[in-house]
Formats: sequence, structure tokens, C-alpha cells
Amino acid sequence: MTKVFTDLAVFLKACGQDYPAIPSEPNALAELYLKLIKEEYHEFLEAIEDANDAEQLDACFDMILDDAPWPATKDELIDYAIRSGAPLEVIENLQELEDDGEPYESIEEIWSDYPSDDDYFFNEDEF
Repeated sequence: MTKVFTDLAVFLKACGQDYPAIPSEPNALAELYLKLIKEEYHEFLEAIEDANDAEQLDACFDMILDDAPWPATKDELIDYAIRSGAPLEVIENLQELEDDGEPYESIEEIWSDYPSDDDYFFNEDEF
């Protein structure tokens, strides 16, 4: 099992969710994940059409780096972005980060105005 899948298994177990050993039929939670990914992907495409760099970055971070294994060094974030299939622009932006050898503790340390769940009024109790 690769590190990404191991990290996912640890995360899901820590959140009290099942992590099946073999793939299962899509369920309501999988459908929610798919809906959220599609939403971010469409936001990314709209931002490209509008030539809106900030919204492109927002969508990319939401799809990829929000789930990065924090804390992480610059090199670890670049590696994670590459393995996750991030657009070249995201990788280039990560390469421009300062690198003092210390890990970044969260996405907010890289992007100070990164939107939180509170910004979207997300009700986790629904799921």
C-alpha cells in the first residue's frame, strides 16, 4: 500500500469511518466526496476561463493541498502535490515558497486567508 493510501486509512479510522480492505459499492459518503470534488473542479475550470489566478489557486488547494499530511516541509508538499496529480501551477507556486527547513504547520501558514469550514457554514452533523 502506498503512503497516500496508508495516510487515508489512518485518517478515516481516526474519524471513525470504515476503510474497506477491498473497494465497495459507492455509498452516501462516497457520493458526497464525489460531489465536493466535482464542485471544486468546476470552480477551477471557471477560474481558468475567467483568467482568475486567485480562484484557480483556491480550487487547487481545496482539491489537493487541503488534505496534505500537515505539518509538512516545502519538499514534502511538492512531493505530495506531484503524487496527487496537482496542476503544474500549484507545483510551481509551492516551489516559490520560502524554505528554511522548518515544516509548515497548516495550509493557513502558506495561505493566510485560506477559507475555513466556518466560511462555508458547513454542517458536519448532516453526515
